[in-house]
Amino acid sequence: MAQATRSDKPRSPLAIHLMQGLKEAALWIFGVIAVLVFASLATYSAHDPSFLYSGDGGGVHNAIGPVGAWLAAGLYFLFGYPAYLFPFLLIWAGFMVFMARRSADPVNKLHVAMRIGGLILCLLTASGLASLNWRMTGSSLPIDAGGMLGDFAFKVLAAGLSDLGATLLLLALFRLDAGAQTTPNFGPNVIIFKPSMSATAIQNQLNSMFNQQNNVNTSQFDANRYAILFEPGT
Repeated sequence: MAQATRSDKPRSPLAIHLMQGLKEAALWIFGVIAVLVFASLATYSAHDPSFLYSGDGGGVHNAIGPVGAWLAAGLYFLFGYPAYLFPFLLIWAGFMVFMARRSADPVNKLHVAMRIGGLILCLLTASGLASLNWRMTGSSLPIDAGGMLGDFAFKVLAAGLSDLGATLLLLALFRLDAGAQTTPNFGPNVIIFKPSMSATAIQNQLNSMFNQQNNVNTSQFDANRYAILFEPGT
């Protein structure tokens, strides 16, 4: 069970309610931001004023306005066409937060940092692949199909690898990064207790599940059947 040195101080009901409310709203918030980013990228114009270009005096063509023009220019400059991964990553992040809305676990900062680092590396490898295999002429993009970061990765890898070797290496890294971002979904009736949870929180959740059992002899056949797992160290 929980270590003796772990704090068992419960959070207030108001704090728990507010946290669950924010998690439930995360899917919509991230979804709206994703739509704005996608619209900015889809309606990008090289003639819009941004940090790269002062504009041609003909107004802003981007559907989201000046902010969208700057955002699209920045994303295309850094990542090229893989910038279109951003809206999908935002939706994925909102969905993951939404799915964890009933969890009482505190935020694992190391876990979050590793996820963010993996996403950045995933974008870098995608940009490198775009620069390696999508040579463009006459494009309106600030640099090329992979942006500044993809062009940098291409030049570094080209010094020691052929195009095929660099492509295979980047594909392996991209697949590794993408796979590391996915968390198995065991369903709502599989409860996993972690070392970060207090003994009180674990016991309260076990009591709640037990109280849902109308008949301990028959509940194993209905929707109130649970599988309870403990991570090492719990």
